[in-house]
Amino acid sequence: MTRYHGFRKILSLYMLFNIFAFVTLYLYKNEYDKSALIYGGILAGILCITSILIIINQLGDEYLFIIVSMQISIGSVILFRISTDKIAKQIIW
Repeated sequence: MTRYHGFRKILSLYMLFNIFAFVTLYLYKNEYDKSALIYGGILAGILCITSILIIINQLGDEYLFIIVSMQISIGSVILFRISTDKIAKQIIW
């Protein structure tokens, strides 16, 4: 399990980024937007479950998945600021 110790650190930093980014979007406007927390939770949950499945079943490179997940998170934050409808379509796709 020492092989995955570094991966767990990176995964926890990634989840911390997701939490920070979507809580910031929640607090961004004067009226609080609960959909930011919902979409952030859905996105973090999907990506966390997928990373666990990749580790358990040895389906691919874990670090490559984290890099792609980070890009997905940054893109989702940008899409949420543009329009909440677009992030819903992105997550469904």
